[in-house]
Amino acid sequence: MRTTLTIDDDLIQALKDLAHQRGISFKVLVNETLRRGLSAGEPPRAAVEPFRVISAPRGFRPGIDPTKLNQLADELETERFIGTDHRVAAGSATEDSDGDTIGGVDAAGSDGGSGGG
Repeated sequence: MRTTLTIDDDLIQALKDLAHQRGISFKVLVNETLRRGLSAGEPPRAAVEPFRVISAPRGFRPGIDPTKLNQLADELETERFIGTDHRVAAGSATEDSDGDTIGGVDAAGSDGGSGGG
C-alpha cells in the first residue's frame, strides 16, 4: 500500500544512514522500525488503586418492621386524617348510597334532609 508521510529531516537522515549501514532499502528499514515500535507498545502503567465508593450504612429506623410497611402507611394516613377538619359545612347536605340526606344541619338545628335511616 502506498502512503505519503511527512517525516522530520533528522529522522529521514538517521533512517537513510542506518539503511545504508545494514545494506537494506529505506522502505524495508522503515517497515521494520514501525513493526518494532508497534510490538513494543507502551510500558505497563504503574498499578493504580481502583476508584471505590464507600457508602454509609442504610436501613430502616429502629422500631420499623419492613414487613409491616403497609400497616405503617395506614397508620400515617389515619393520623393525617384525624389531624384535619372533617366537619360538614352548615346548610350543606350529602346523600348516602340509599339516597338519604345526611349531615346537613341548618342554623336552627333542624334536620336538613327529608329522609331518615
